This record gives sequence, structure tokens and C-alpha cells, in this order.
Amino acid sequence: MANPYIGPKLFAFLRELAQNNNKEWFEAHRDRFEADVRAPLLAFITDFDVHLKQISLHFVADARKVSGLIEMKFHSGLTGVKLETCT
Repeated sequence: MANPYIGPKLFAFLRELAQNNNKEWFEAHRDRFEADVRAPLLAFITDFDVHLKQISLHFVADARKVSGLIEMKFHSGLTGVKLETCT
């Protein structure tokens, strides 16, 4: 079964971004970023929250965009994933 969050399109985008790491390229491919990277990762963070609560009520996944970052925080004090975006 394919992973509904992290798939070939996400990695293809990241490989292409590594080869074209500039604002012009990113802006031309922003729709792909939103569809293939940002949306699936935010869905993962949101869906993962259910499993964290089964471990402990002190864990809460918090998916939000703050000043150009997609951030996942665990309110127990741990910070998980920060992905910089070109904004």
C-alpha cells in the first residue's frame, strides 16, 4: 500500500529543488510544492495527532505555518519538523 503522505512526487520535487534552489524556480513550481509537499506533510501532522494522544495526552501535534516555516511541535517541549519555504 502506498504511503498517503510521503510519496514519489514529494521526493521528485525535493530533488528538483536541490538542483534549482532559487526563488524564480520555486515560484514557477509553487503549485507543485503546495500539492506534493506542503499539503501531504500538513495532513500527516494533523493525522499523527490522534496517535500521539494514544501515547499521552501531553502530546499534541500542532501543524501551522509561521513566518515561512511549516512547523510541527509537540507541546511536551519537543520540536519535530521544520521545513523552510521560499516566501
